[in-house]
Amino acid sequence: MNLLLLYSPPISISMSCLGYLESARVKNELDIEFGRKLLGVSAAGGKELNDMNDNDVLGKLLFTLEEKVSTDKEDEGKIGSNDNNFGTMAKLATLNLALFLALANVDPLVGYNWLKQNRLSFVSIPGFKCKIYETMTLLSQEKEGFLGMSSNEIKIFGMLATKLEPLKGK
Repeated sequence: MNLLLLYSPPISISMSCLGYLESARVKNELDIEFGRKLLGVSAAGGKELNDMNDNDVLGKLLFTLEEKVSTDKEDEGKIGSNDNNFGTMAKLATLNLALFLALANVDPLVGYNWLKQNRLSFVSIPGFKCKIYETMTLLSQEKEGFLGMSSNEIKIFGMLATKLEPLKGK
């Protein structure tokens, strides 16, 4: 697997999540078929969807902050250096969490329960609720242009909300 950080440093949960995804990939537990469905909506690719292996699917879906956040090389990676960076980072981190939970296993509760047991995760704090289902549902109801989202991205949020419905209220 060849992915960069999913969440901005110094949050080491990123490496822990990558380790989990790699372990699930080796055990053939990832929900790659759902990932292919998401890629079919986003039209990302080049390769035929059925020809894409798990590495290709993860590489196309999971966004790394280093490649998407900053357009100014001098300020690259500095939070607050560009007002658009914060919104972009928040959207990508939320999307990565939803993608992690949706792809980690066919059952999104498997990834969620792993996060609850991971002391690096906010979800492991007693009483903390990630509300990722509710967030994806809200984003899927927005109009094109909200936070710079395309209509395809909004469709993806809807598909993620449907997949993450078992996490409602968590």
